[in-house]
Amino acid sequence: MRQYHRIQKQFYRICLVSERDSQTLALVPDVENAYMIVQLLKESQRLRDGQRIVSFPSVLRPEPDSEKTDQVTIVTSADDVT
Repeated sequence: MRQYHRIQKQFYRICLVSERDSQTLALVPDVENAYMIVQLLKESQRLRDGQRIVSFPSVLRPEPDSEKTDQVTIVTSADDVT
């Protein structure tokens, strides 16, 4: 039995950024949750000098310009599970 799940293509990426490196902490589906998580992390984490936590829109698996859709379809099948 196949199940189809639609997930949106654009997420908000929350990253810990320093002068030399950037590390993704989370991918969040909407801006309100991204803002809330960033605020909570800024309040609860002790950041070193030069580090900051940022959030920005990020597209998962960008497709060629010919196909412009807002969602990606993921097909799962019970036959695929091993």
